Amino acid sequence: HRAHRIRLLCANGGQVVLSDALVAALGADLPGLLAALGDGVEIVDVGPRRVKDFEDPRRLHRLVIPGAADDGRPLRTLEAPSNLPESATSLVGREAEIALVADLIARSRIVTLIGPGGTGKTRLAIAAASTVRERFPHGTWFVDLAPTRDAALLEATVAAAIGVRESTGHTVVDELREHLRERHLLVVLDNLEQLLPEAAARVTALLRDAPGLRVVVTSRELLR
Repeated sequence: HRAHRIRLLCANGGQVVLSDALVAALGADLPGLLAALGDGVEIVDVGPRRVKDFEDPRRLHRLVIPGAADDGRPLRTLEAPSNLPESATSLVGREAEIALVADLIARSRIVTLIGPGGTGKTRLAIAAASTVRERFPHGTWFVDLAPTRDAALLEATVAAAIGVRESTGHTVVDELREHLRERHLLVVLDNLEQLLPEAAARVTALLRDAPGLRVVVTSRELLR
């Protein structure tokens, strides 16, 4: 069923899409097959993607054949969920900073943007998160912590932002940790400073329990 969805729905005209299972099955024969197709032919990993009727993302690849199947448009897979705020104005002159933060997100599980109020930490965090959304098939989420004054409410605030609810016999913290455990997602925690130092330990605990979680924090103080 998944292969059927990939075949019918994922590729634009001028693209060939391969499932991860197919690429793995080709194994050691793959280099020879690519060479036989001609110069410049390659397989490009486009990362985990969601297809219709399947919540769990699976890795997809494009077979790129110059002059025949080399359309570079994004695949027609389902967009990952997100609640990143839309800005009414464009962010001008911060391209280098956006690229730097995006690169840090790729290399670090937690990135903190530090500075006084009004310096644009939130705008930069949102812009950088937007550029890497495709890397996180389970979503990119913005959590506004400015109204929160009790660090014990951190997990509940995160859960509310990403749509996790408590259930019978389980606290919202338990449900959040279970939700995050097997997922790949990015969370932007905005205005964390008033919840420090306890919040730093709580963020660390979430990262420890969820290997696919990455966090961007904006704060006026170091998390240490």
